Amino acid sequence: MDSIKYIHLDEVDSTNRFLHDYEGEEGSLLTVAVAENQTAGRGSGSNKWNSEPGKNLTFSMMFRSFNLPAARQFGIIEAGALSVIHGLLGFDYQPNYLADDFKIKWPNDVYWQDRKISGILSECEVSGGVIKRGIVGIGINIGQTEFGDDVPNAVSLCQIPRQPVCEYSIEKDKQDVLNGTVEGFVSYLHAVKSGFTRHYHLEYLENLYRKNGIHVFEDKDGRFRAKIISVEHDGHLVLQRVDGTVSKYAFKEVSFILD
Repeated sequence: MDSIKYIHLDEVDSTNRFLHDYEGEEGSLLTVAVAENQTAGRGSGSNKWNSEPGKNLTFSMMFRSFNLPAARQFGIIEAGALSVIHGLLGFDYQPNYLADDFKIKWPNDVYWQDRKISGILSECEVSGGVIKRGIVGIGINIGQTEFGDDVPNAVSLCQIPRQPVCEYSIEKDKQDVLNGTVEGFVSYLHAVKSGFTRHYHLEYLENLYRKNGIHVFEDKDGRFRAKIISVEHDGHLVLQRVDGTVSKYAFKEVSFILD
């Protein structure tokens, strides 16, 4: 039977780094490292993930080979983002209307309305054209209410209105969101094992932030107005400018301009 191994850490520099070096017993399906305080959390590229100790969810999930082709590494990011939304919507008291407010900002952030609630970092070891090991690091804002100037549009779960009003508990919310996110990612791994993951890409596209309408973006040549056409399986964002020109971008080559 597939098993999940949980490792709870009071403090660590990075849960991704911890699992990368981990040599202990692993879960046959998934190994999850959860930290109360992450002192050097990382985002994509050179970005950092800063989190107030004990207030938020900082964790990483490690899995071994499921014969996922190396060309589909972006699928892990897609599954991670969808799993976070699954976790955030997993409350019995969460109103259904909020489902339309949680979206995936390309490539790897989860937004509530126009504010960032989660970031995801995926790292893969590839051999023979397939992923031999994957580690997905996730940070989700749960109870933090003050953020640095470098994240002016951050939001936490505790700041999102809920109906009916319920007694608030950071620890319960952290555990509920963790359980829901892991559950969502386990579903993805089972889909990989059965060879059916196409629906995750379609669901990712359906849940894209600003997937409708014309919006402002910026690349190395300056700002422009465009609409999102698609995200390719390798993670490239495809935009169509108002003059009809179609452009394709890799991560960090284009940015969203927020109002």
